Amino acid sequence: MLNNQKDDKEELIEFFDNVEKILRDIVKEIRKFAPNRDEEFYSLIEEVWNDEIKPKFNKAREEIKEIDTVKLEKVGLTGKQLKLKLMQFNYRYNQYYNEYEEFLTFCKEYREFLKFPNIFKKVKDLIEKLKKLKKKLKKLLNIINKILESLRSIVGPVEMIKEFKDIIDDSIQDNWNW
Repeated sequence: MLNNQKDDKEELIEFFDNVEKILRDIVKEIRKFAPNRDEEFYSLIEEVWNDEIKPKFNKAREEIKEIDTVKLEKVGLTGKQLKLKLMQFNYRYNQYYNEYEEFLTFCKEYREFLKFPNIFKKVKDLIEKLKKLKKKLKKLLNIINKILESLRSIVGPVEMIKEFKDIIDDSIQDNWNW
């Protein structure tokens, strides 16, 4: 994902593209990520995402294109500091999506295993897969938070995006405590 030919602003815009994808994927599957919530919560998450948060990503990308590089430098989002942060983000991003793909594959296979006598081992395996996925997601959301913290003072829409991410994070953590 990191490309030495891109400037810092392009790298940050790509970061926002990826954060948008992550949140969109979680919102799309919110009933699985937060299974103990009521239908009103699910509907509200989807409405807030579609009506208020998704448009903020475009606004944030536009503001980043226009922002003075000195402001980015003051919050550690230029040069080697930015490269290091995005390198860590990309590492966590790839870890999470690799685990997520493995989990989806396992779930497809799991449906077949429900027909067989060793179901308890498969349930245990499913719980272990969920634990691993949760850990990877938590680490990914943490690194996203660090970069958003740096940006929120200089890019207006970031505050709303960060708060929405925090709500998502809190609802997932609340439901995955094993």
